[in-house]
Amino acid sequence: MSTPKNAMEVREKFEECGHSFSLFVELCTSDIPLNKRSKLALFEYGKSRMQAYENAESLLRAQGEEATELAVPMLRTG
Repeated sequence: MSTPKNAMEVREKFEECGHSFSLFVELCTSDIPLNKRSKLALFEYGKSRMQAYENAESLLRAQGEEATELAVPMLRTG
């Protein structure tokens, strides 16, 4: 299973992504007038945040795969 350090790293990455997505949605839905250049920058910010989320997801999946590859001793019952 993943170590607490790795679990905390994944948690922090997902929390950061959540905050970033909240900011992105807030900016997209605000009444702030944006020119074309600002809209393009906001779009690029959204794409970079999506990439960060996908990276965090990949890290979580990799840790899950590592955990399933570990040998689990069979316990005898009865």
